[in-house]
Amino acid sequence: MVEIRGRVCARIKALPDDPSSTRKAFEGDLSTYGNVDLGGDVCEAGCFDRDVAANGTHRPLLWQHRTDEPIGSFDVVTTEGTLRVKGEIDLNTPYGPAAYSLLSHGDIDGMSIGYN
Repeated sequence: MVEIRGRVCARIKALPDDPSSTRKAFEGDLSTYGNVDLGGDVCEAGCFDRDVAANGTHRPLLWQHRTDEPIGSFDVVTTEGTLRVKGEIDLNTPYGPAAYSLLSHGDIDGMSIGYN
């Protein structure tokens, strides 16, 4: 986790992989339970269980929450303390190369969940 302005945020990292592949791997904690996020929200353990049961673990990875701009996909696993993700960024999408470059150089190290 990383602390920004006194708030704990989830940490995501790029994974080493085949340099010739157009799908680049990443993993990390999408949400950490019991911590205040940058929006002032707190996710409690189990808060994603109903959604995962109803909709499965495989999700699209969106650029800036835009449903018309997927840049890859990921799978979620709920653990005792976090919502873990492991996924891939597709470099054949318009924003995939920028997202992976920023992630692999440490310029971005987190993701944002969308919820209602």
